Amino acid sequence: MDTKTWLIVGASRGIGLEFVRLILASGHRVVATTRSSGSALDAIARDAPDRVTLLTCDVSTSQSITSFIDQFVQSGVKKIHYAVINAGILEYPNRALEMTFDHFAQHLLTNAVGPIIVAQELLKLSDVSIGTMAFMSSDSGSTQRFLAYEDGFAAYAASKAALNQALRHLAEELRRKQRHTVILALHPGEVATVMPLILTEAQEADAPRIAEIHMAAFHDNAMLLAQFPTPAIRAELFNTLVQKARDEIRDPQWAVLVVRDEPEFQPQQQGTAEDGSEVGQGPRPAVVSFAKWRRPIEELRVRSYVEAPWQWPAGTRFDILEDWTRRVEAVASRVVGTRPCYNLSYIATDPEHERRGAAAMLVKWGIEQAKKDGVLVALESTKQGWPLYEMLGFKAEGLLTMMLQGIGEAGAEVLYEEMFFVWRP
Repeated sequence: MDTKTWLIVGASRGIGLEFVRLILASGHRVVATTRSSGSALDAIARDAPDRVTLLTCDVSTSQSITSFIDQFVQSGVKKIHYAVINAGILEYPNRALEMTFDHFAQHLLTNAVGPIIVAQELLKLSDVSIGTMAFMSSDSGSTQRFLAYEDGFAAYAASKAALNQALRHLAEELRRKQRHTVILALHPGEVATVMPLILTEAQEADAPRIAEIHMAAFHDNAMLLAQFPTPAIRAELFNTLVQKARDEIRDPQWAVLVVRDEPEFQPQQQGTAEDGSEVGQGPRPAVVSFAKWRRPIEELRVRSYVEAPWQWPAGTRFDILEDWTRRVEAVASRVVGTRPCYNLSYIATDPEHERRGAAAMLVKWGIEQAKKDGVLVALESTKQGWPLYEMLGFKAEGLLTMMLQGIGEAGAEVLYEEMFFVWRP
């Protein structure tokens, strides 16, 4: 067999990681990049050290691209049969009327500028031949075929449009210079590659991690700061969240779910229990996201089921907490009434693991359960979550607002908003 050498830029997970697996399974050689060590790619490289070369590259920074080129030169590779530039992001806010300067700039850097500069620097290496360069693009970037249902992806679509146009120019310039590298822009569509995430039911031992993620995700949430106004109260709130998570994990009315990193992403941890038995054989996947679903179990309602109450910390602003609760219940009563539904009480992702699809996995679980039972899904969401729920088919059916005193800059009053969303089968 004629062994080929592939370069995969952005191979830590998803499409890029699956490319690496398939290429190695076909007997070829891979030069693969990640932004940092400690990924699933490391384990693959350990199993095939003679056919995998690992390099680091973050396409959103010029310094990292320069370092990557230096690493590539030092690797001694002189011929790349196929290069796949796979790096890309999709972050929120993404709408044209909502995206920030920084979010838009980051999309352009990661999805367009970085990939083009990586290609440019590789093509400058006079002693390296490259047969084909394929770039992961999207039909979202088409200027002729606007997809109306994607109107919430302005930053992403614009960055892919920029990439597509730059690739047309790159291909033409190479043709004029009689360079024979083929340039491809690929639209992969929806893919079924396995991201390094696992959805499971929570265990009681996960309760402290669930509370930790809750506090990390909502640390600057205006409503949380108003209801629990001092660092000391918020420290006690952590303990409240731990106990409540344990109560709900034991409660048949609740489905407490977590998303864990795939084991190969975590360091090996093992030890010896007090009785001398070995514990922790192999890695324990880290929890990176959680969701608390209240299920419509009719049997419990008939038995006059009573949920374990919250044990709020001393100093809680009950006037704000109870006022907000009344507003939420009023909208829920108007929109859902007494109809059975799956209710998403809380969902949060560790900020270090955002934009990996964990939240979507947790929400889709509820949707699938609701489909089976033929019932609604209801939830209220902060603004950051609105695009995700809209993308998953939820409809906004009630705006929740409340003025909060002393939360803004210099103690200014701020308007706090959430949206009540409903998914219908």
